[in-house]
Amino acid sequence: MIKYANAFGAVGIAVAATTIFPSGALMAQSFVAAPGQKQEIDLDTADGAASSWQHKDLRSLSAMKATIKVPRLGKDPTYTPYFTVWLDAGGGGSYGLHLQPVAGAPRLQLQAYYRNPQKSDIVVSTFKRTLALDEQLNVEFTWKGSKLFIRVADEKSEMPLPAPVNFVGIAGQTGEIKADIALGNMR
Repeated sequence: MIKYANAFGAVGIAVAATTIFPSGALMAQSFVAAPGQKQEIDLDTADGAASSWQHKDLRSLSAMKATIKVPRLGKDPTYTPYFTVWLDAGGGGSYGLHLQPVAGAPRLQLQAYYRNPQKSDIVVSTFKRTLALDEQLNVEFTWKGSKLFIRVADEKSEMPLPAPVNFVGIAGQTGEIKADIALGNMR
C-alpha cells in the first residue's frame, strides 16, 4: 500500500504541476489579423524632412504586428535620422518604439518610449537587440486595458496607457523606413 501511495503521490504531483504551470506554448496567445487591415508602408523621407503615416480605423482591434526595415539613413546637419512606430492613446501622447542610429555604427538602437503632450520623450526601456540597415525585424504591439505591451524579437517592454488607443502610426525623418503591418487581435 505504501508503494502505491508513493507512486500515486509522484504522479499526482506531476499532474498538478502540469495543470498549474502549463507550458509556454499553451499559455501563448496568437495574433489573428483582421480582414482588410494589412498595410505596406514605405516612408522614403528626404534629408532634413519628416513624414508620417497613420491608421485611425481601429474599431475593436487590439494588436499590431509589423515587419520593419530601414534601407537608408540620410544626412542632414540639423535633423538626424529618426524613426518611430507608435500609437496614440486618447490624445494623451504617443507610445511606441524609437529607432535611431547608434553613434559611430551602421546600426539602429531600439527603445520603448512614451511622449506626453508638450514634453520630451521618456525612454521606458532600451532593447538589447539592434537593427542593421536593410535587416528585417518583427515587432508586435498589444494594447489591453490600460497597458501597452511591445515585443521586439524575444524581448518585451510594458507601459501604462492613460486612455484607449485612437490610432497607430509610423514616422520617419532623414531616411527611409519600410513596414508591412497587420492589425488584429490577440486570441
